[in-house]
Amino acid sequence: MTDEKSRKDPAEKIRQLRRFLPAVLVYFVVTSFTIIPETKLWVVLISKIFPIVILMGFVLRHEGTNLFKLAGNTFSRRVFLGLIFSMIGDASLVYQNKSDLYFIGGIIAFGIGHLMYILAFGWRPFAPVLMFKLIIVATSVFILLWVGGLKDEAIHLKIGVGVYAALNGAMNWRSWARLSIQDFKEDRWYEFLGCIGAFFFLVSDTLLAANKFVYNGKMPYENLLIMATYYVAQLGITLSVVDGPDTYGDDKEHDD
Repeated sequence: MTDEKSRKDPAEKIRQLRRFLPAVLVYFVVTSFTIIPETKLWVVLISKIFPIVILMGFVLRHEGTNLFKLAGNTFSRRVFLGLIFSMIGDASLVYQNKSDLYFIGGIIAFGIGHLMYILAFGWRPFAPVLMFKLIIVATSVFILLWVGGLKDEAIHLKIGVGVYAALNGAMNWRSWARLSIQDFKEDRWYEFLGCIGAFFFLVSDTLLAANKFVYNGKMPYENLLIMATYYVAQLGITLSVVDGPDTYGDDKEHDD
């Protein structure tokens, strides 16, 4: 199939992600060892970020493997940047047990990644009711973490987690604000995939924080739960570029 036909066929584009699941499985195989020496953490690092690299390649191929076209497509560009900062966050969290600075670095990188996703999803429709609902959700999660052990952590961790919770809630707000029954009537399934991705990001990050501040790193099956939901999140957001608008914010039919 030619590149032009591939661009017009969403199913063909999705088949380009056939290496994503094997890459994720490789990560879980690598991290299934009970003890991984610190000198071998680079193996974990590579296996962890490789699925994200595959997703970045998918977004790039969506623009015909052309960085100039990617730069001209607002939505795809912001998703691509979100994946880059997520990859940096992944790398930082591999070494979080060495220092809280790595954890804070990961929060900052993922926070910027969330900001890129928020900008990609745009600001119309505003959906104030949904915003208040997600404020309640994000605040509830923060309170649970606070009671669970966050209150005893250093001030920079408290602030970092609070800001990150707000960004995560905001990403879900902007993603779900785009969804409507009309979208399904017009086969705008890519918007739903973005919503699924944002939701699983909320689940994954909540599990990550709970493992660190509530379970002290000993939550049962923490790596499987955190990373499985994380990869689903990134996959959903990445797939939202397929046949998606140049930018949600400029999508005129949603102005009302």
